[in-house]
Order: sequence, then C-alpha cells, then structure tokens
Amino acid sequence: MWIPINFTIWTKLNVERHWDYPSDKQIILGVGALIHRKGFDLVIKALSTLTQQPKFHNLVFYILGSEGAEGDYRTELKHYVMEHNLQEHVVFQGAVANQQLITLV
Repeated sequence: MWIPINFTIWTKLNVERHWDYPSDKQIILGVGALIHRKGFDLVIKALSTLTQQPKFHNLVFYILGSEGAEGDYRTELKHYVMEHNLQEHVVFQGAVANQQLITLV
C-alpha cells in the first residue's frame, strides 16, 4: 500500500528519549497537516487489522499535526478511532514546532 506521507516505525529512537513515549510500544509517527490527502486515515484503518496480530498488539500511531490550508480532518479521524475502538493505538499529539521535530532525527 502506498501512503503519501513519510511514516516510520520507531521502537527505541530519539522520539522516546525526547518526548517520553513508552519504550514498550512500537511507534508509528505521522507528521503533517491533518488534511485528507496526507493519508492519515489509511494508517488508522490499517491499525484495525494490524493491532489484532500478536506481533503488532503494542503498535501506537502518534499523529503530530494540526489543521492545514485545506481544512481540518481531525474530527473525521477521531470519529473513526472511536468507532473502531482504537483509542489505545492512536494519539493525536497536536501541533509541534519545527524546532522540536529536528530533535527527532
């Protein structure tokens, strides 16, 4: 599946050290404006299946971003998360300053 945004699974990288994310989780970090064409919905929908597998039961998708010039897709994304009981697997972190993002690499 092609996803039009850079997503990476991190387990023990700077994201945990700098942002106090749990080290016992597999982390997918999505960064960008919460607009439809970014594909956040595709990752969230995939989590419905992935988190059912023992290998990915501890997978958490952290979304760093807020509304963009094309609107704010957050309401729809949060509705899907609630509807599919994915609250333990999706975290809406909100806007993050570019300077903070630099510390992740």
